[in-house]
Amino acid sequence: MWLDRALLYLGVGSGDADEGMKQLFDSCREEIEEKIHPRFLHERCRLSHLPLRIDDLSLSLAYPQLEQLFAGCRECEIVAVTLGVEAERLIRYYSFIDMARMSMMDAMLSAYVEEYCDAKENELDLGIRTMRFCPGYGSVPLSLNEDIGNRLSLQKRIGIDVKKGGSLLPQKSMIALIGIGAQGKKKSCFQCRMQDDCEWKRRGKTCYLTD
Repeated sequence: MWLDRALLYLGVGSGDADEGMKQLFDSCREEIEEKIHPRFLHERCRLSHLPLRIDDLSLSLAYPQLEQLFAGCRECEIVAVTLGVEAERLIRYYSFIDMARMSMMDAMLSAYVEEYCDAKENELDLGIRTMRFCPGYGSVPLSLNEDIGNRLSLQKRIGIDVKKGGSLLPQKSMIALIGIGAQGKKKSCFQCRMQDDCEWKRRGKTCYLTD
């Protein structure tokens, strides 16, 4: 899955990767596993509806897309993961000496955030749940990250600094919400604000794995 995700971010189909690309992937994976030490945080919170909000954080989630996704959910698992500043140092270092390795490293680190979060969620055994939803997707503003980051003290606890507007530092970081108790709908291009101007869609692909 890690290779498939990395190739997806590079715009390459898994069947189109040649032997040289696979060897580069393996080499980068060894370096990432040696040098990168992810940090993960999760918090279970109560939800209320009409309007949707996280009661424990006094945080409004009154966005139609989230209200639809979390219908039937009484709890929400907030997850956050970061690869730390070392991930950015790796990308910056190779940007000066090896652009091919830098591109692969960048894609692999983005994929690693997702892979690591998947693994940690499996350890939590969340039961019946919705998909993982990140602020900034669809009609939900990226700025929601600010409220979540401040209320959970993410900078102090795992080193994620949420900037004004919701961007995250280090960049290889993620904040996401998972509804607990109902499955909701699966991820779909029809939920995305970029569906009418999407390079992935023009190539007949999606920006997420469908399996």
